[in-house]
Amino acid sequence: LPLILVAVSGAFAVVHCGWRSTVGHLASLSLKALCDAVQCAPGNVNAYIGAYIHTSCFGVGDDTFSAFAAELPAGVVDARHIDLGAAVRADLVQVGADEKRIADMGICTACNTDRFFSYRAEGGVTGRHGAFACRFPR
Repeated sequence: LPLILVAVSGAFAVVHCGWRSTVGHLASLSLKALCDAVQCAPGNVNAYIGAYIHTSCFGVGDDTFSAFAAELPAGVVDARHIDLGAAVRADLVQVGADEKRIADMGICTACNTDRFFSYRAEGGVTGRHGAFACRFPR
């Protein structure tokens, strides 16, 4: 899951939240680091979530399921499927992000292999995609 965090000052962070880093709270750690670096409140940061594998396509085994269930709030794991977007949003909100400032592209990579690559949907033979941000001088 690509995540771009943008502070009101224009400073930003670009983060890749795979399932391991999501369980490890990378989203909230990145938000805290950005806020510490530019002295802003988490509620004043915009978060942009790019395309990622959605719940119906993200079935997991026992180990991954247990890791999510132990670390993240109820509702992000259901019947051995993970809602990665909900997990990242919950992690951000837990440290003060404003839910209204979190935008989700709403596109599943596994369901849209004509537009995005998906390791799972394409059987491991795939390309790569990423997210980037740039700041232009005013």
